Amino acid sequence: FPKGQTQTTVRGAVRTSRYIDYIVSARIGQIISVKLDAKNPDLKFVVYDPNKEIPDGATNVRSWTASIPASGDYAIRVILPRNGSRAETSASYAVSFSLK
Repeated sequence: FPKGQTQTTVRGAVRTSRYIDYIVSARIGQIISVKLDAKNPDLKFVVYDPNKEIPDGATNVRSWTASIPASGDYAIRVILPRNGSRAETSASYAVSFSLK
């Protein structure tokens, strides 16, 4: 997040079967919200907690809000899975993060 800010939006693009990780440092009790906007419906994200486990409801989603159960770094992995075709494609997106 920019200094002094509690929310930010990042724009990017990802190729088929690749991913981009964003790291959010959070403290226990904070509320985190992540929202992914993309035209490609296959584009999703997965959240990994500081123990590299996936919190409930945080796999292959486009929106997620939760209370942070443990302080540490949370990885938000934006991924474009292969949709059955072998063609390489890419998808643009904007991902918004909020931490309160």
